[in-house]
Amino acid sequence: MGESNKCKYCEESATIHLTQIIDSKIHKIDLCEKCAKEKGITNLEETSLTDFMVTEDTFSKTEVIDKVCEQCGFSTSDFKKKGRLGCPSCYEALSEPIKAVVKGMHKGLTHTGKVPHRAMERKIVQDQINDIDHKLRCAISEERYEDAAHYRDQLNALRSQLQIKTTS
Repeated sequence: MGESNKCKYCEESATIHLTQIIDSKIHKIDLCEKCAKEKGITNLEETSLTDFMVTEDTFSKTEVIDKVCEQCGFSTSDFKKKGRLGCPSCYEALSEPIKAVVKGMHKGLTHTGKVPHRAMERKIVQDQINDIDHKLRCAISEERYEDAAHYRDQLNALRSQLQIKTTS
């Protein structure tokens, strides 16, 4: 039949197999029942491979190892053990260790999200309108009326462009 896997932490036969896809890469961890219990895996629905991916190597890459959240007292070692944070303030207090873990799991440190193509086009035009409107107001307040007329014409063109994009 299939090849029997060994536990990641000991040489026992693995009976628990965790698989997670992170950044288009498959990560698998095989554990025996004893090691799974030692690692606190009792409810597999609440367990993430992140719990096993946070290692000493992850934290040795950061300068601050023993940071503590002033709000709840949660420390870097707590984060390393549990793979979770204690409170919302931990995100700021433990930002360096968190960044090290996230960098290893994702493409970047900021969420870019997904925006539909047409919505992005409208947003770009709206941002241009806001920018030119600001320039128009400045030109009027500084009594640069020729520039203001130029900005007005640009605004009218962009607004009609935005109106066409919204109706189509």
